[in-house]
Amino acid sequence: MKANKNMLTALRKQANWTQSDLAGYLGVHRSLVSLTELGERTLPTEALIKATKLQQYLDSEKDPEPDEKTTALLARMEAEAAEELARLRKDADYELQKLKRELAEAEKLHEEALQTLKRLPLLRSYMEDEPAGIRNLIDLQEYKALKKLRIHPPKKLVQLRVRIRELEEGMKG
Repeated sequence: MKANKNMLTALRKQANWTQSDLAGYLGVHRSLVSLTELGERTLPTEALIKATKLQQYLDSEKDPEPDEKTTALLARMEAEAAEELARLRKDADYELQKLKRELAEAEKLHEEALQTLKRLPLLRSYMEDEPAGIRNLIDLQEYKALKKLRIHPPKKLVQLRVRIRELEEGMKG
């Protein structure tokens, strides 16, 4: 059991995996990996075979120290990747600010339309005795408010908020 314990812990650390990662690869429960590492249980034969194959693979993947040319190439690739990441972050930040402005404007128009629609019944009651032209202005205000609500329905506001949240979370990671 001690050999399993040492081998499994070393294998997991060499692969830079968690117990859950290793358990998923071996096809066993995480608690079995934990108990095996503690020396309290042993792995099934199939899991031991998989662990051995993983160890062989990791041992074959060990690279010698890179030469100067390779080191320079890696440094250049890392610099290019950093530049690309900075550009992507800048683009994402621009998109985020644009969406926030769009959301603020949509919320403002939505709220204005709702307020207008709330006032219309009172205005209609005051304007009953007024000429038709003035009453038509109230109908026009109602039409404009309803149009704003169609352009910026609550569903669109929610979609904008979700997109903003996704972008913010993506920028954190």
